[in-house]
Amino acid sequence: MGSSKITEFTEFLSEVPEEYRDFVSKTDNFLTAGGYKQKIEKKTSGASASYIHPGTKRLFLQFYFRNKALYMDLYTVVFNDYVDFLDRLPQCIAEEINKFSNCRKMINPDDCNPLCGMGYDFEIKGTRYQKCGYNRVRIPVNPESMGILSVFSAKKGKSAAIIADDKKVKKTKEKISDVKNDSPHQTQMKQRPKITDMIEALPEDEKKQAILAFVEYCAANRMTVQWGATNAWYIGRKGKRAGRISIGGNAALQDYSWYVTIADLNVFDPIHINFIENENLTELIWKNVKYCEGCLKTCAPGTDRKILGKMFSNVCVGAIRFKNPDTETLNGIKKILEFTG
Repeated sequence: MGSSKITEFTEFLSEVPEEYRDFVSKTDNFLTAGGYKQKIEKKTSGASASYIHPGTKRLFLQFYFRNKALYMDLYTVVFNDYVDFLDRLPQCIAEEINKFSNCRKMINPDDCNPLCGMGYDFEIKGTRYQKCGYNRVRIPVNPESMGILSVFSAKKGKSAAIIADDKKVKKTKEKISDVKNDSPHQTQMKQRPKITDMIEALPEDEKKQAILAFVEYCAANRMTVQWGATNAWYIGRKGKRAGRISIGGNAALQDYSWYVTIADLNVFDPIHINFIENENLTELIWKNVKYCEGCLKTCAPGTDRKILGKMFSNVCVGAIRFKNPDTETLNGIKKILEFTG
């Protein structure tokens, strides 16, 4: 860090209450060492220190003053890459994230600025969120919050906590340990099972063979299938999330139906709309619109959505889902997936 940068940060640090300076300084050292770009600004309300993520080049974390109180904002820009960290967040922070505005583009691209990028689809403690990428967690820096403030490492996708003192570290660990690891979601969060391992546990029947054949098809066509949620694996193609494979109607696999959900990008992007219509797949999409079942309070009720020129009411955020797809349906799904990217 250059001498001018050091001077700017020292000036900013001088405005921070003495009891929080060690925490702010350690956070700065950790982030700058990890490649985050530091930016110090002077405003009428007080100085601010911002940190730009080295990979996304977007604002990641910011210290600033409001009404003479110090705050720390943590942006959603990298939430997709840190599922483990998110699932360990204390309940108070998870509740703040729940208040974020939903990504309108994931619901209907026509409702949002065409220049705006897609938001973030992630899970915290088994609850799915689809939030705008410009949301942020606003945390007041005070004795009560000091033990739960954490930041991410820019290297190897791991997270690391920077805590002011050992006593608060102990309290933080106690809060995190309150979330038991014996639920199916917590177990899978730790194990991140391969979909083939889950398939092996299923009874020998046509469903099992169909799922295995579809997973093999994905691999043969350079599509990744990676764990993303309880009994669910995301399908990736050319760096984009193309869809999701889910097994079982519940975590205990008492119902081992299987589902393929198509990412909204594939259905509502104008290029994909033209492709679907030209391939005569419109009726297939309409037949498999997923309606809201009230499974999550965070997104219920469903919304009215125009899908390929037709209006549907009470539609789930995962708008298009195929249950136990037959050969003809799978062929249509494959065409859409192969067109992605």
